[in-house]
Amino acid sequence: MPRAASSSRSRCRPTSRPRTTRSWWSLRATPGTGLRGPNDLVFDAHGGFYFTDLGKGRERDMDMGAVYYARTDGTTTTVARPLLTPNGVGLSPDGRTLYYAETAGARLWAYDITAPGQVQKHAWPSPNGGRMLTASPGGLLQ
Repeated sequence: MPRAASSSRSRCRPTSRPRTTRSWWSLRATPGTGLRGPNDLVFDAHGGFYFTDLGKGRERDMDMGAVYYARTDGTTTTVARPLLTPNGVGLSPDGRTLYYAETAGARLWAYDITAPGQVQKHAWPSPNGGRMLTASPGGLLQ
């Protein structure tokens, strides 16, 4: 299984075959902090992309998720973690705001982008540094 870094950066390399048009990406990083459910991505104007890792739920415990940024040079940065079931990521039309959807809480979060792969984080009461834009009625978990 591909792995993501516990530090803020890891290496991302294409593993494509010259005869095909398909490119497969693998993350090379510190052992023990692998991706559990990577999905959804959005490219920015710099050629990099933000992507979510949903995490993994089991009967008695759960791996938290995260949002990452992959640069064109192959490095990745952890944008925000730990997150509860991030599933869906997008950018505002001007590219200055990053959005991600939280499945379990039915909430939409936003971050102001300060540089490619970097966001401004807000203090408590935000559990993850983001601004909650909307939630299910009463903000209750699904």
